[in-house]
Amino acid sequence: MGRRALSPATRAQRIVQCREKKKLRMREVRAQARSLLEESLTAELPSTAHVDDLSQPLELMSTRTTLEAQASAFAHVQTHVDFLLANSPIYAHLFHNVVLHAVTPGRVIVHLALLPIHLNSKLSLHGSVSATLVDFMGGVAIASYDERNNTGVSTDMHISFLSGAKAGETLEVEGKVERCGGTLAYTTVVVRKLDGEKGEATGDIVSMGSHTKFVRTK
Repeated sequence: MGRRALSPATRAQRIVQCREKKKLRMREVRAQARSLLEESLTAELPSTAHVDDLSQPLELMSTRTTLEAQASAFAHVQTHVDFLLANSPIYAHLFHNVVLHAVTPGRVIVHLALLPIHLNSKLSLHGSVSATLVDFMGGVAIASYDERNNTGVSTDMHISFLSGAKAGETLEVEGKVERCGGTLAYTTVVVRKLDGEKGEATGDIVSMGSHTKFVRTK
């Protein structure tokens, strides 16, 4: 038997519950981000410096503003990723183990440890997974651009496959907004292998693509 259709009242109730959960998660992530911000500011200040030391006001203000913007963007993107994984079966299936690594406005980096579900019949990264990463990261990058929730709908996507990757390896995926206007947003995505020992991208590009989305809301 098929699933029973939900009544309008039940659907509305679930939408409200989902929104409340998203707001709660947003508050939790922002609190964590503020804590990281304070730790970063403390680590970057010289031991003899004080917040009210007027000898370095502009430098401290610039540092605080930059870190606050990064913390806010990180919190927003983490909440957005959580929402996507909770509401998209394909994203949840392929990217349940994705880890948000770095966020600045308009640029996001995630790490993805490859599992058997990510491989093709030749035990290499499946092309459809790379394509889904371009789709996923294009939208996430747009979310980071100005902390928006509506990242639009896809109008165009291109991908090039340069090399393979296998289970046990970790990918570093960078999504970047090249231009975001009132109607269209243009993004690029690069998928690289991560050096397990150094924890850095080796520079070996697995795939790269572009993703254009229609973002006008009215």
